[in-house]
Amino acid sequence: EAVASLLPPTLRPELRLKWPNDLLHDRAKLAGILLESSGVAGAEVAWVAIGMGVNLATHPEGLEYKATSLAALGVSGVTPDDALTALDKAFEHWLGVWRGQQGFAAIREAWLKRAEGIGGPIVVRLSSGALEGIFESLAPDGALQLRLADGTLQLVSAGDVFFGPPAPGPAR
Repeated sequence: EAVASLLPPTLRPELRLKWPNDLLHDRAKLAGILLESSGVAGAEVAWVAIGMGVNLATHPEGLEYKATSLAALGVSGVTPDDALTALDKAFEHWLGVWRGQQGFAAIREAWLKRAEGIGGPIVVRLSSGALEGIFESLAPDGALQLRLADGTLQLVSAGDVFFGPPAPGPAR
């Protein structure tokens, strides 16, 4: 919502969310969130650091994912202060939803309306390998629900999502 408020209405429908933490415009990464946390095994989280970034004036090239920026979309002159003001307004709204009677369920529902790739094939790259399947939905706790080829529903709490079938490997 913060980024959408910085775009002209004609560009807003192309904004989609890529699980778990990226904002895409026409499948190119425009913004993202990174969470890091620490705690003692079996105990509560001791701390959480949240980083958020929006490509305002430039964007990286030559990455695994295509990236874009507001400037590349024809939206120039957006300052970091403009983006921060928009983020503050959107964050306040959704924090109110979280704390109110609606909780995470309302956030999940809104996220699903903007989700990219639901119902389609994805590859989820994990630290232990990769999983392939159909992106079915989000679990009530926000985990990705991946339907594997054997029909099993696999819940994924962290991973890197790639859309479409896996790229063919080298000939053997």
